[in-house]
Amino acid sequence: MTSLLLMGHGSPNRTAQRELLELRQLVGGRLRRTVALGVLEFPAPELPALDKAFALLGATELVAAQPLVLFEGLHGRHDMPREAAAAARQLGLEVRLGTPIGADAVLIDLALKRLADHAPVEGDVLLFVGRGSSVAESLRQTDEVAADIAAKAGLPHVVCHAGISKPDPVGGMRIASRGARRVIVLPWLIHTGVLADRVKELTAATARECGVESVQLPYIGNGPELVGLIANRLEALL
Repeated sequence: MTSLLLMGHGSPNRTAQRELLELRQLVGGRLRRTVALGVLEFPAPELPALDKAFALLGATELVAAQPLVLFEGLHGRHDMPREAAAAARQLGLEVRLGTPIGADAVLIDLALKRLADHAPVEGDVLLFVGRGSSVAESLRQTDEVAADIAAKAGLPHVVCHAGISKPDPVGGMRIASRGARRVIVLPWLIHTGVLADRVKELTAATARECGVESVQLPYIGNGPELVGLIANRLEALL
């Protein structure tokens, strides 16, 4: 028997928790199969910790587990593989672990469509907001995706980070606003939560301080693009 599992980071934000549960439901509907869900942090009703999520799968031999992370940071490179290895060792499972999704062409195309909706022109600057990481490879991957999107959109760009890395959204907006007609903010985050709220608040306030117009694009969200991407990743693992 095979099982499907989504591996989320988790959030104390109730809206973010609801979005995770909605994504599980949408992916399950797409695949016409039950999809389980577990989180690294902030477990909640219907959102068990990852070790419990693996244990709840019941009589299964093979688990296709897709991490809901964008790049190879600490969670994607260490924490989630550790949880998968522990489940394999303790429960006798074969766990096939997916890879980060942040550079997937589906998401790149989604970003370009959202940018095109605002008809960028000369003088606009893209402010790409990554999550931030203590892992150099994750930051390199963030820079590569930002550069790819900016080049395809024909925009100069600045990269900043919502979390621990620098520059933060305030510093990023100050850099991007220098000589800009308009700054278009693209948060490269899967769902809402503390970081998404912080990005929106700080970039809007700093744009006003700098006297520049800003446009806030949405985080990735549970649209058909993400649902199809995750469903296809799970099928490929099987």
